Amino acid sequence: SKAEDLIAALFQHFFEANQGTAEHIMLEKTPMHIRYVDKILSRFPEAKVIEVVRDGRDVDVSYKARAKTQRWAHDDSRRVIGQWQRCVNLGARFHGDPQFAERIYRVRYEQLRANPTQELCQAFDFWGWSIHRI
Repeated sequence: SKAEDLIAALFQHFFEANQGTAEHIMLEKTPMHIRYVDKILSRFPEAKVIEVVRDGRDVDVSYKARAKTQRWAHDDSRRVIGQWQRCVNLGARFHGDPQFAERIYRVRYEQLRANPTQELCQAFDFWGWSIHRI
């Protein structure tokens, strides 16, 4: 689509403007982009996705705090939890799709906080990186 072509051109421009090479990695952390994982992975065959799933109750608390200062955040728990559930279900669907399963890694936020070294080592393995790369 034209929108996908524009996004690809923006990424290309970003890498060129920042003297990016094959050794450079771009990370992007927008949680709602799980809705576009199929498009992202189809458009960028070298891309991989790490999906960080947080406990929905904590997401709700976080949104309520953000709603005080950010227009985009809602404080309606039903809406927040409904959106969270849709995103979690989408992530599970993409992770279960043979076309994408090897390129999506799911980690629980709470596990990442409790065992950062172990979880980051597993994420590095998923990326195919050595922990000594950093």
